[in-house]
Amino acid sequence: MKNKLGFRQKIILSHIFLFVVFIAFAFPFITKSVQRIVFNSLHVSTSYLVNLLEKARNEQQILTLLQDADDYIFFHVSLFNNKGEALYDSSLKQVTKKESINPLTHSEVVDALGHKIVYFIGYNKQEAEKLAYITLPFHVNNQTYILRTAIPFSQMHEFTYEFEMWFLAFCFLAMLFFAAITWLIFHRINYPIQQIIRAIKPYQLGVETVINPIVLSDSIDEKDQFYQLAQTLNSLSEHLRLHIKQIIDERNEKEAILDSLGEGVIAVDAELHIRYINFMASKMLRISKKDVLGNVFAFASEGTPNAKLLNKCRQLLESCQRKRALLTDSMIVNNGKKKYIDLIAAPKNHRSGAIIVLQDKTSHYKVLEMGKDFVANASHELRTPITIITGFAETLQDLPDLPRDVVIEITEKIVRNCQRMDSLVKNLLTLADLENLPPSRFTECDVVAIVETCLQVVLSLYEKAKIQIEKSEESILVAADPDILELAIINLLDNAAKYSPPPAEILVQIAQTSEEVSITIQDKGIGIPAADLEHIFERFYTVDKAHSRRLGGAGLGLSIVKTIIENHHGVISVKSEMGIGTTFTILLPKLKRIVPI
Repeated sequence: MKNKLGFRQKIILSHIFLFVVFIAFAFPFITKSVQRIVFNSLHVSTSYLVNLLEKARNEQQILTLLQDADDYIFFHVSLFNNKGEALYDSSLKQVTKKESINPLTHSEVVDALGHKIVYFIGYNKQEAEKLAYITLPFHVNNQTYILRTAIPFSQMHEFTYEFEMWFLAFCFLAMLFFAAITWLIFHRINYPIQQIIRAIKPYQLGVETVINPIVLSDSIDEKDQFYQLAQTLNSLSEHLRLHIKQIIDERNEKEAILDSLGEGVIAVDAELHIRYINFMASKMLRISKKDVLGNVFAFASEGTPNAKLLNKCRQLLESCQRKRALLTDSMIVNNGKKKYIDLIAAPKNHRSGAIIVLQDKTSHYKVLEMGKDFVANASHELRTPITIITGFAETLQDLPDLPRDVVIEITEKIVRNCQRMDSLVKNLLTLADLENLPPSRFTECDVVAIVETCLQVVLSLYEKAKIQIEKSEESILVAADPDILELAIINLLDNAAKYSPPPAEILVQIAQTSEEVSITIQDKGIGIPAADLEHIFERFYTVDKAHSRRLGGAGLGLSIVKTIIENHHGVISVKSEMGIGTTFTILLPKLKRIVPI
């Protein structure tokens, strides 16, 4: 059973125990000491009587003095001469016969004749009780006498008992007093300790995250060791608080960094309990962060979202710990959209667990696919006009006598396809240039002036087009490359006129806010199907391939526009309804000017 006694109680009880042991050992000596005190008192009284008797002139006067004194001095008095004969006994009225004592029964008288003081306890037949005796020799007229006095042993025993009771009572009171004094002393000593414990206890129980400052009472001197201990603990607590704060700040900073990563990160311990999971990992695995933290990374059952990816992560985390090596793997996840996930699992030091990183490589694989598509589309777009030109050229070569009107028609088609190839090559070169646009080409430009120039270019191509411009101010400045920004706006205006029934109606709006400049180009053309809106900025993507080919389009114009706007740190968006029209909106950052103070 656990001992629940406090330090103070243990000290007090140990002192009481030692006190009781001391009394137990001292008690027999107390009894003997009381008996010695009684005998000393008897000796003093007897000596007093001897001094009185030594003043007598003869034996008769001695007897007279004894008869007068024994009633109030002693319980029993006897007198013997130097021959050992009893001259007087207070228990008898008179001594009828002088008898010599028997040394075997009255050895104390014999010893007293040898000038010795004798103490002893004996049984008196006349009194029928035990008596405490003392024998003392004295001289009168050169004659030796022995005086023997006695008191009842019961009286001495009663006195001893009373003395022992008083002694025990005194010891008990002294023990209580000592215990009280000890308790007060330890209370005063223990009080600062209790204050320190009360200050630390909430932190120990987890109620507080830091140790509260320890404030001792004013009665404790600054030089006191408890005061110095409290100050040391306060200083330690402050250092601990700052250290914990630093650790928490570092942990929060690391978690913020990990949460901001584009990769998913999961950390587990040696038993595969999830100790950390960032936002991206919970999103990729489609699990709740609060539901999995602290739980075992278990295998997912069939029907669980992303079950294959979850099980693959679990398998890699377990295997990398067992093999103590970095493991990698890749998976294709199809949750409505195909995603390519790379997995990298590595064991932690000291066999304390493992970490797995999930990298979404969809965009990387998409770029590769786009590259393949780009090559295929570019090859196709170039092969088509080349095939047409080759066919017509072979026709002219094989049939030189064709009618003139047929030859003219064939040559027009050859020229048109050559122009188409030239336009395609120019657009491809433009895209290549836009990918490596140097910042030195950006200058302060007036958007209003650029748009007005573009309007004139488009109107020269589409004379019947009706283009209206609305501007919030006469001059709006941005940082741009004027030539390629012109190219983007001309492309949008050209598409608006090209895909609108003549005469095309186009509205251009230019406005600015405190942060950005907006350019809106709205037409009333044929519109774009909703299913195609998210793809129209992709390279070589055309809504109606036959219609685009007839109009000379290869699906690169809007891709060029988007690349130009993104290079200007802007965004482009589109809204369209079939049969109603299309609206393109360009947002560019406004030119920042530093106003001199």
